[in-house]
Amino acid sequence: MKHPPYRLAVVHDDRDDDLSDLENVPQAYLHSRCGKVTPNDVAITRRIHRDPLWLTRNGNAAGCNFCPKESYPSHEFTWVETNENVQSYYHGLIAEEHLAKPTAWRMNALKAGLFNAFIVALIGIIVTGLFARKLEDKSVSLVILLVSLLLTLVTPPFVIAYKFWIRQKRLRDYRENFGNEDIPYDEN
Repeated sequence: MKHPPYRLAVVHDDRDDDLSDLENVPQAYLHSRCGKVTPNDVAITRRIHRDPLWLTRNGNAAGCNFCPKESYPSHEFTWVETNENVQSYYHGLIAEEHLAKPTAWRMNALKAGLFNAFIVALIGIIVTGLFARKLEDKSVSLVILLVSLLLTLVTPPFVIAYKFWIRQKRLRDYRENFGNEDIPYDEN
């Protein structure tokens, strides 16, 4: 299934009342069960367009203001403006985001890895300092310092690999749960 091009909105802050950033984004959806139209929540719309992969972590459901349940599967809804199924629209956003920014996750993973390495190094230095004062044998302190240095060096690649694995798992789970083969995986 080929999706039409979507405008990945450069959205304002969630508290901003100016809706000009969402002028090409559907604003209301029709529920097939009750036949009534629900306006889309601006904060959620902005969140989805800022980070479409958020949908892979937070389900694929929409609320109806006229039905008793809190949420329903998004395939039960159709955008009023475009007559497109909401789930197909979400699939398109996820696929476009993934193709447009296949490596965007790497900078956040690198920052997390370096931060964790800094914490490990700091803990290693503190523990080494405590042992150096209390023990007569300085070789124990040296071993602790070397182990913490080794952990510091190993931490960033481990965190980056973990973040990549989590991202791939979310995309795989999304594809399994909602059946869209158009959402690609990272090849690297």
